[in-house]
Amino acid sequence: MFWKKLKHHKYLDTYKNCPPSEYLRKELLAFRWVHKNKIDESFTPLNLIKEPPPRMLDKSDSMCMGYGLSMFNSEDNARQRYKKVFLSKRGLNKEDRVNEMGDAVAELRINKNDGISGNLNEETGHFTFHEYKNVVLPRRIVRIDEIFDTNGEFKTNKHQS
Repeated sequence: MFWKKLKHHKYLDTYKNCPPSEYLRKELLAFRWVHKNKIDESFTPLNLIKEPPPRMLDKSDSMCMGYGLSMFNSEDNARQRYKKVFLSKRGLNKEDRVNEMGDAVAELRINKNDGISGNLNEETGHFTFHEYKNVVLPRRIVRIDEIFDTNGEFKTNKHQS
């Protein structure tokens, strides 16, 4: 299927066509929500978190995606999606939302030897990334920028091109 072993292959192998055969090796910039003081933990797939946040992961393709990492194709798309999800979490206070989602956006320079990327959602800029075994994605971070300013308001992307 893929030329290298994927990091979480023992789980992925239990699902048919997981990850889908159309996933590709790519060189790209990717953006991910992270906890700036817990970078390594920020790269644990949802399905491997001890107490994952409630999500709709009942179909096999969704379960497969849950062993990958959510990424975005631009910092703006990552920030917009963060804000939308953050504001939709009723019943949680701000601190709980940040603890679940992260407090920063990391920019990563991904190369073809790091893993495979799923199809891009054109509307949100989201894609799922499955890393290869022995890849340490935090080493691919080139920049981390906080999501909130010192007043606790959403920051805008200063790094637009």
